[in-house]
Amino acid sequence: TFLGAVTQSFLDFVSRVLNSLSDPWNAGIILQVLVIGGVIHLVAKMGGAKAVAEALARRAKNARSTQLVTLLLGLAVFFDDYANSLIVGPIMKPVSDKMKISRERLAFIIDATAAPIAGLAIVSTWIGLEVGLINDAFINGIGQEVDAFGVFLQTIP
Repeated sequence: TFLGAVTQSFLDFVSRVLNSLSDPWNAGIILQVLVIGGVIHLVAKMGGAKAVAEALARRAKNARSTQLVTLLLGLAVFFDDYANSLIVGPIMKPVSDKMKISRERLAFIIDATAAPIAGLAIVSTWIGLEVGLINDAFINGIGQEVDAFGVFLQTIP
């Protein structure tokens, strides 16, 4: 019946979610995202984002310098690409609005720094993933344990 199929689909979905959450790697990622989101919300509620935006607005005298400040702030938040977007965006939005920079341009600058910087930084969540994949590839592929972080560093030109 239709109701039976819907019920079974829901139970399968719940089972898959619980299996994913019980995996330590997935649970760690979810915990990290929750912590970052909580810290961002806490800083925003305490006025920290507004204070940073006001301090940056004093340095940004025109649209060009505002875009440069956005880029530099994007470079400073290197540890996670999502955190970069979630931190830099709300901080720079009021400043870029004041300087009449389009939201699309602001989003482009933030996006152009978020993932590339997290992917190139020596310490970031992306590097953690890449090192884990390198380690798994060596162990599962050729049965050899290696210093995965060392292998990663050797791939950098």
